[in-house]
Amino acid sequence: MRTVMLVDDDPGFVETFGALLRFEGYAVVAQSTVNSAREYLGTHTPPDVLITDITIGSSNGWELVQYANQHQPGLPVVVVTGHADLHLAKWEYFDTPVFLKPFDPDELFDHLRRHFGG
Repeated sequence: MRTVMLVDDDPGFVETFGALLRFEGYAVVAQSTVNSAREYLGTHTPPDVLITDITIGSSNGWELVQYANQHQPGLPVVVVTGHADLHLAKWEYFDTPVFLKPFDPDELFDHLRRHFGG
């Protein structure tokens, strides 16, 4: 079973999308802050995929993407956000796929299967 770390401070999104991920056969590790996600990545076996929002409380999810790229090279990262106008510019810098909320979950699952074997 492949593991997804889902990082978002919206409990409704985490509950709903987490349930969809589990239905698709993924184990889900949910984190609600950038700091808790960093701590997890530094102390546990890395997940197979990291899915993170950009606006996480007062933190910036791009910082988590950068942290993951530096400390867990090769960890696939997917960004989900409702703020395309503010954050898509960094997408090319990090070479990270971005799904705009609300997105079609099937599109994200197809992406995971095609690119990460999930």
